[in-house]
Amino acid sequence: MIRIAKRNYKGEKMEYITKRIGIKRRIDMKLIILSFFLIGIVGCEKIADISDPLKYEKENLNFLYPRNWKVSEDIQDKNGLRYLFVESPASAILATQIYSKANASSLREFAEWYSSQRNDEIAIGDIEKTSFSTVEKIVSNHKTKGLREEFTITLLGIDTPHTCEYYIVNSGNKVAFLVSQSATEDLKKVKPGFDLILKTFMVK
Repeated sequence: MIRIAKRNYKGEKMEYITKRIGIKRRIDMKLIILSFFLIGIVGCEKIADISDPLKYEKENLNFLYPRNWKVSEDIQDKNGLRYLFVESPASAILATQIYSKANASSLREFAEWYSSQRNDEIAIGDIEKTSFSTVEKIVSNHKTKGLREEFTITLLGIDTPHTCEYYIVNSGNKVAFLVSQSATEDLKKVKPGFDLILKTFMVK
């Protein structure tokens, strides 16, 4: 199994976030579980229905999302860290983590640390070494540069390529990290849904 050593980005700041709150680990594990679930249902994904999108609006956060997707969790802890999941009918997912600006890292640091944590947590199967590239998309109605991560999970002899994208939104004293993940084979079906959420995502 490929293991990537954990790195302590921004030293005490990232360590502080990890130790103070268990939410990050929960997000990692949910993405990991979905990654393996994807292996069994690749090709079963439905096209994101954005013809008449739904609107999510709660506690200074709002965005539009596909009618056939669902917001499965939106939790905020007493210290202000908030996480939210939007899931497709199969296993595509867009996860949001919102920090206070004082506790946030850069996008690159976050993406590399996040990827390392995910790879290190997987107990079965193999993960091909991750590669990152730059991508540009409309996020919060602004052209924004993000990072695209491509990796392959191999389980029981089955290779399942995945695509994960990372974006950052700065708003006042808050920073939101948005992470989309899908089996690469299903990406064309879910991309309109990801794009809709990212474009309309607003946090105050």
